[in-house]
Amino acid sequence: MLWVSISASGYDFEVEGIQYNIISIGDRTCSVEKITVEAGERVKIQEYVSYNNASFSIIQFESNCTSSTLKDLDIEDCNVSQIVGAFTGAINLESVKLPVSLSTIGANTFSNCKSLKYITIPNGVTTIGHDAFLGCTSLINCLLPSNLKTIDYNAFKNCEALQSISIPPYVESIGNFCFESCKSLSDLVFEGNSDSPTIEIPQIGYYYSDPSYYNIGAFTYCNPSSIEINRAITYKPNGNIAVKFAFEKAPKTLKIGSVPTSIPEYLFRTGTPTDLIISDRTNPLELPQSYDVENLYLGGNVNKTIKTTSVQISDLVTALPTSFFEGSRFSHITLPSSIESIGDACFSNCTNLENIEIPTSLKVIPQFAFSNCNNLKSLVLNEDLDAIQEKAFEGVDLDIIECRSMTPARIGEAAFTNKTYLNATLIVKKDAIDNYKNAEYWRNFFNIKYFTPVTGLSIEPKDVLLEVGNSLSLNVEYLIDDPDGYPLVDFELIWSSGSPEIVLVNDKGVLEASMPGKTIVQAYPSNNASIVGQCSVKVIPEIPNYFEVLGIRYHKLNNLQVEVAHNVYSGDLLIPESVTYSDMMFSVIGIEDDAFNGCSNLNSIQIPGSIQQLANDLFSDIDKLQKLVFESGNAPLIVGYNSKLNLSSSITPFPNPSDVDERRTGFRNGYYDGLFYGLPIEHLVINRDIELPKYYERTMGTPTSSYSTVYNDIVYYPPFYGLTNLKSLEIGDNVSAICKNQIEAVVNAVPTTMEYTNFGKCDNIEVVISNNPNAPIGGGFSQAAYESAYLFLPNGGADSYKSDDYWKNFAHIGESAFVPIESISFESDEVTMDINDSKLLHPLIYPSDASIKTLKWSSSKPSIVNVSEDGVITTSSQVGEAIITVSACDGTGMSSSIKVIVQNSSGISDVSADSRFDISVENGRLYIHGKHDTDTVSIYNVQGQLVISTYDNEIELSTKGIYIIKVGSICEKIIL
Repeated sequence: MLWVSISASGYDFEVEGIQYNIISIGDRTCSVEKITVEAGERVKIQEYVSYNNASFSIIQFESNCTSSTLKDLDIEDCNVSQIVGAFTGAINLESVKLPVSLSTIGANTFSNCKSLKYITIPNGVTTIGHDAFLGCTSLINCLLPSNLKTIDYNAFKNCEALQSISIPPYVESIGNFCFESCKSLSDLVFEGNSDSPTIEIPQIGYYYSDPSYYNIGAFTYCNPSSIEINRAITYKPNGNIAVKFAFEKAPKTLKIGSVPTSIPEYLFRTGTPTDLIISDRTNPLELPQSYDVENLYLGGNVNKTIKTTSVQISDLVTALPTSFFEGSRFSHITLPSSIESIGDACFSNCTNLENIEIPTSLKVIPQFAFSNCNNLKSLVLNEDLDAIQEKAFEGVDLDIIECRSMTPARIGEAAFTNKTYLNATLIVKKDAIDNYKNAEYWRNFFNIKYFTPVTGLSIEPKDVLLEVGNSLSLNVEYLIDDPDGYPLVDFELIWSSGSPEIVLVNDKGVLEASMPGKTIVQAYPSNNASIVGQCSVKVIPEIPNYFEVLGIRYHKLNNLQVEVAHNVYSGDLLIPESVTYSDMMFSVIGIEDDAFNGCSNLNSIQIPGSIQQLANDLFSDIDKLQKLVFESGNAPLIVGYNSKLNLSSSITPFPNPSDVDERRTGFRNGYYDGLFYGLPIEHLVINRDIELPKYYERTMGTPTSSYSTVYNDIVYYPPFYGLTNLKSLEIGDNVSAICKNQIEAVVNAVPTTMEYTNFGKCDNIEVVISNNPNAPIGGGFSQAAYESAYLFLPNGGADSYKSDDYWKNFAHIGESAFVPIESISFESDEVTMDINDSKLLHPLIYPSDASIKTLKWSSSKPSIVNVSEDGVITTSSQVGEAIITVSACDGTGMSSSIKVIVQNSSGISDVSADSRFDISVENGRLYIHGKHDTDTVSIYNVQGQLVISTYDNEIELSTKGIYIIKVGSICEKIIL
């Protein structure tokens, strides 16, 4: 039912809950004054509204015209060119369809519409006013129109959920704070065409007059992970701020399109992109700075150095400037045939580079081009190379050089190293051997071979196991018939997959696993399809990022590697070098920083040699760890430290200041504890070298009233320093160093040589076993350990140890193998004694040939029963009980206990006179006379338990009490 209302004031008429004001009665135009609650949650407004037999065109929306309950609004058909402040504070508004006639979204139009998630702005809009979408905290995506020219200040400020934004190609300026605090913004694109104007954006910066932070920038507090620039950018002039930048942090991915010829300076305050993509371009790109990235796509000529780990170069690149890739980390690079020149030192210090093929388009290899690429082993020189300039391969010892030209290129002096001339194999065409043997410098090569046609090939590995989504590079080995030749690979290799839906293979032999299954991958030369190599590929389902095997949780990394992840570990944790999951074997190469958080019940950990580093504070939560084992490895284990800095309380000035700077400088000493400091470790096994990443550093401290500059001179304690519970230490035969012993530090402002004791404060060490007969460097024990611990050398080498500055301090050094105590026991669980009596206890040690039989004794109640260091127990005048405990002193921790009962007891009773044997007792020893040697003597306590069974005539009874003596069928009672 249609209903209308005539306004008493504030509006002219109302239709279906919407209040209207007439703008021109003659032109029949009106505005929307208010969309009331009665209009409902979902409202559609047509181009015209009818009232009193008249039709009015809706051309305007007044400020704050919506109700608080409105959720969906459709005004697409309205003939409105400008909206200003209309929907401010519509907190429940979720979606809007705007008029196609709209050209301006004015100030505050959607400010604080906190429920608005998505909006598409009509293509005719050219201006977005200030605060237009301010505080739209739920706005996820906003599609800006291609004709947009201006985005005013605060337009999208505090749009915390906004994930991506594309700035259209004809926007000329972005206002201050425009996208401030868009914390979820991950993708930012500056669109551009060849006719796009330069876009002007404000920078973040600091006031000259005030060092406090000044947030004038458009992108303050938002750090996109991807930024794409497809047009020229400039900064708004602002003389009031000093240090200027557009973004706080560099994105993960920076893409520069083909249109801009430069990007501005100070684009990012900190960091550098991980991925740098320079789109294909014919015009050169001017970069304001050098970059150090992980992945680079180079689509055209660039002026500045780019250091990278991985690179792909477009065939639009014609020149690489001086030092362009200097220090890059890639191991392989393909130079396209478009490259005509490279600058001096272009690949200098690319220490991971293993091989390079010089394209036919490159005529000259300049000086120092590949200097210090010390992993470069293979070099391919194509037909049209004219010259190799001096020192081009300085510091590079090549193994293989392939020369495809009949005419040797000119070589400058010291272009190759002497080792290259001496050891490398130079391969040339068969008819060109004499040319090279007669050419200057080429004739210096000792080993020259000629190319031989390929007669076969094989693919390695022959069997491949991949998970879905992973890739693998296959290797090809070429076969020849001539033993003096070298494979002539003058053809393209054709790769194919039997089931591309399972695994794809590209023209470089790289596999991409798509779905589970099995297939065959083949390769053959383009000029001879009869020569075929193949491998079988099995693809398994994708391995999850985290998985668990035998109680250990792993985090999947790249290249079939994993690291130990956090889990609730307890008891004994044995970390393997490799783990198999879903038919795939992974190498265990690390332990995550939080892997042992909260694992307070871990008793022992075994760390394999495949793990290369232990993070700071890794063991801070393992407060019950008693045993730690480091298995052997091919490289030293780098260990961190406890990162809580312990600073001294005093500041010492620099002595004898000679200038103003030194007089204004103070020093504060500090140290980091070792990684295992404070842990109750009793047994430590070290089978590999251990290294600290640092031993000393100087950091800037907090200024004081006395000093404007304060340094923290920090010492790093070794990882095993302060293990006060350590009893047993075993060092493997391949250990050559357990941290360095000396460092150069500044202590109390004085340059000081410091000497570490790696096992300082480990005063309770009982046994040290070293299997290296050459006295490994890195000893250093406390004086208490030197005096009391036993050093065993199973592999000999006593002379080496006795001449070493550290090991020679041990008082007890022997070349025998260490035999640990396996058990300690008493013949009975308890002994009864009289008051004011004494007795020597005789514990049984197994095995009998244990290396160290020294024992430690203790009493639970010394006031009743005291025990000496030799095991003599002495009772007092008190009746009662005490537990006597004996413990091994060989680092094994073995122990045993016996109960001592103290009471008033009788003397020795008479034995029966009618027996055929006599019994006498003297000092706890039983003498039996008249017994045959074959008679068995069995002695029982009063509980009927057999205490001793023997053929002896003399028997020692170390415990007082009542006993039954049985010899054959005759029984007698004695009281001891």
